[in-house]
Amino acid sequence: PEDLARLGFAVAHAIDASAPAVSGLDAATQTLAQAIAADLLAAKKPLVVSGVGVGDAAVLQAAANITQALLKREKDAGIVLAFSEVNSVGSALIGGESLDQALSLLASGGADSVIVLENDLYRRADTATVDAALSAASSVIVVDHQQTATTDKAHWVLSAATFAEGDGTLVSQEGRAQRFFQVYEPAYYQPQTLIREGWRWLHALHCTLQHKPVDWTQLDQVTAACAASNAELAGIMAAAPSAS
Repeated sequence: PEDLARLGFAVAHAIDASAPAVSGLDAATQTLAQAIAADLLAAKKPLVVSGVGVGDAAVLQAAANITQALLKREKDAGIVLAFSEVNSVGSALIGGESLDQALSLLASGGADSVIVLENDLYRRADTATVDAALSAASSVIVVDHQQTATTDKAHWVLSAATFAEGDGTLVSQEGRAQRFFQVYEPAYYQPQTLIREGWRWLHALHCTLQHKPVDWTQLDQVTAACAASNAELAGIMAAAPSAS
């Protein structure tokens, strides 16, 4: 990632001399940077594509520098950022703390229960850290549609619908709300199977804790609550027609 970012910064400097220069580049990298810069300047509408796959902020800054350099040269340039997973942007808009903070809170006894939503924590952090956090919780509830190392540690596993088995909304890398619709009904072949959309399990848990009846029956109620709690999510209401 560091070398990739340095190449990007060198490309930006080759396009616009006022962009920060990069010292210590070998001849081959300098030649490559000049060639990339020439191609971008020769393009009618150059597009810089980057992303968060390598987890390095410098790579994103280098992509931004290249785009800015092209704009200074009066090119009709654009930039697009790809994210590692679907709805990464939507998750970021909701907010919250990092996984490291959550695991640390659990391990220190700061919470006695944890709900893991359609995620294998062992793919997100080292085994010892996850083990310490989950073992400190008196109640581990996992809502998922597949068996993972995390479900093996759960006291309760609730069967969640996959994206093909339920309705929902995601936010694309452009910040565009996109609705997806159920195309497969799990109960059709196996009526005894309790597969529910994740939000239905969460709502049922919340209502049980609040000693209230379950009153959300349609996705419309979920999207309305999301929009009301976060102004940036207001657009999800218009992503598709209502249930009526």
